[in-house]
Amino acid sequence: MMRIFICVILLSTFVTLSLSQANNDCVFNKCIGAGGTCLNNVTRSETYQCEPGYRCNGDEFPTCIPWAKEGEYCDQDTFRCMNGYTCYQLGSTTRVPTCQMLNFKGYNETCVTDLECASPLKCKFPERQCTLPEKSSSQCSPNGAGCGFGQYCQYSNSTYKCASWKPTGEECSSNQECALDSICSVRPIGTGSVKVCNKQLNKRLGERCYPNPASDFTLSPTFDVIPRFDCNVTAKLYCGSDGICHTPTDSGTPCSATQPCLTQYDTCMCAKENNSTSSYCARNVNFTPECGINIQDLFKCAMDNQCVTVGSSLTRNSCVMKNCRDYICGNSCYTKQTQKDYSCGSDDYNYFCTNSSSLVRVSLLLLSIMMIFSLFLF
Repeated sequence: MMRIFICVILLSTFVTLSLSQANNDCVFNKCIGAGGTCLNNVTRSETYQCEPGYRCNGDEFPTCIPWAKEGEYCDQDTFRCMNGYTCYQLGSTTRVPTCQMLNFKGYNETCVTDLECASPLKCKFPERQCTLPEKSSSQCSPNGAGCGFGQYCQYSNSTYKCASWKPTGEECSSNQECALDSICSVRPIGTGSVKVCNKQLNKRLGERCYPNPASDFTLSPTFDVIPRFDCNVTAKLYCGSDGICHTPTDSGTPCSATQPCLTQYDTCMCAKENNSTSSYCARNVNFTPECGINIQDLFKCAMDNQCVTVGSSLTRNSCVMKNCRDYICGNSCYTKQTQKDYSCGSDDYNYFCTNSSSLVRVSLLLLSIMMIFSLFLF
């Protein structure tokens, strides 16, 4: 009977939230700590999110529980690894799986074990460098791993080979084919969908461009080393959903279910809890000269340190984070107050920019509570 009652509650909540999202209502966020419920309220605007370092377990009694940290026990159900870590079980199935950083080093980077090297690279001894196995028929992997700085992995004559970055103006199909200070996008003027290597932050007002998701402006490391940007952010420009460089409108404009914010870089925030009246558009991104300079400094740092593509999730030990951390964690592009109000902060930011020793560990009390709940459920 209890299970049926809970299912009814969850179903009604899902329907209500679906209607709220369909109407594009404003958001009034509530940040929930360890052990708190993360089941969204049935009110239209109130959403519950776990604080950084915690996740919603999503079972019959949704609760904020810690992500498993480095070296801690993990599984695919309750004890999931935090961002940047993989649940790894060494050798025999009798060994306990733990959260570990894996595959975060690129070609020619110094290594100790194969686990550090991006797949399919191996740690070669006695050089202690990540390289492709000697018997490999290809020079590199389709995911981009295997090539040195200044190169990308090109498919040619039924095999993958390393080729030099393409110069500015040459046709391309992905950012990896262009230098780190360039982006693969459409030509600034004209028609057609052919993409070429363009210098980053170089498009002017009214020119054609490649839109960035708002998350790119957190400058968090990506599979492709760093995010790429088309329009001149230093001149306070952004690429709109129409693929044209625009000057952003003022934030703070009114918004509602029938009057949404004009860009993906704004969030409709409720002025008061559970009250969509007097709601306003809050800017997520600072389109300022400071932001543009921050981006330029980041990709210059990545190039100076010759950071290469690893083709997998980056970690705190990856080249760009070891050498360019200050430009990411001191980023002036993302509006941190809006991030705090809207999403309780970011697990990605928490992972990349917080020392692991300061992260909250799983408490024995919380584990005891979970065990007691499980006894009543089964």
